[in-house]
Amino acid sequence: MQGQWSEAIGIIKEQLATARSRLNYATDSDMIDALIYEIKSLQHKYNFYIRLCRESRAKESDEVQ
Repeated sequence: MQGQWSEAIGIIKEQLATARSRLNYATDSDMIDALIYEIKSLQHKYNFYIRLCRESRAKESDEVQ
């Protein structure tokens, strides 16, 4: 499972980089707002998957001991 989450984290990082790049070139206020919301959403997803990875690692280390 942790591998799937790591893969998802990689995809989200790419999406964040793309959204940030698009934000740098956006000139329309509606597009700027949309990209800010997109970046915030991706940051929340990123944090969610990071938490899942940490919990998975903790659970695996508990099972080993």
